[in-house]
Amino acid sequence: MIAGPKVQDDLFDIVQRFRLHKIVMTADIAKMYRQVWVNAEDRILQRILWRKTPDQPITTYELNTIIYGTTSAPFLLPDAYNN
Repeated sequence: MIAGPKVQDDLFDIVQRFRLHKIVMTADIAKMYRQVWVNAEDRILQRILWRKTPDQPITTYELNTIIYGTTSAPFLLPDAYNN
């Protein structure tokens, strides 16, 4: 996947905004991505082929949630929470 423009603010700008409020909250974003389900018809696009050794048969897995660290993850997350 080709990386497009950034959709989030710079870290410095985020830290500055924290100073404007009396109370702020933070979260582990890696776990946040695991909470967003991918449509069943799109799960084939997140297929993983796995085997421990070359002589074993290949096992196929389809991931049900957004993969943290992929190029599209920051774009997909806000859309999932707005629906």
